[in-house]
Amino acid sequence: MSDIHLIPGAVASESERQAIDRVIGDHPPARHLLLPALHAAQARAGWISEGALNHICDRLSVPPAEAYGVASFYAMFALTPRPGRSRGRIRGARTGK
Repeated sequence: MSDIHLIPGAVASESERQAIDRVIGDHPPARHLLLPALHAAQARAGWISEGALNHICDRLSVPPAEAYGVASFYAMFALTPRPGRSRGRIRGARTGK
């Protein structure tokens, strides 16, 4: 893919990249992997970051506008953190569901 990104400079975290790469694997870039990759990014943190979208676009050779359009169309995906749905850890206890 070209160097056009959804958010220039936005970089996926290591855990986001690993989750996305695990779903995509060694498959050649293909649009049919967009939804599984978005699900993997969402499952990692409870929302899809700009960096995760950039990484998905790079790996799948999908235009950023297309990936954003799909992610923003479905209510199951969040492009910003949702209150009460954090997947962080507080004092060793896992939060969120």
